Amino acid sequence: MIGWLIRGLLFMAGIITGMLISKDDNHFEVVQMMVAIGLFTLLAAVLAFMPVAKQWRKRKDSQKD
Repeated sequence: MIGWLIRGLLFMAGIITGMLISKDDNHFEVVQMMVAIGLFTLLAAVLAFMPVAKQWRKRKDSQKD
């Protein structure tokens, strides 16, 4: 399961990096890994704050009543 997640992140990072720099550039792999780490961090932040957002919605809905 985690292998598919990593593969998907690297695939998306390759697409994003390909838009920014040429694949023939010597630093393509380094930039691709930096983009992949950024995507992983973004995914972790979204998953970490998702329960908090649900609690905020519940609290907001209860205050309306």
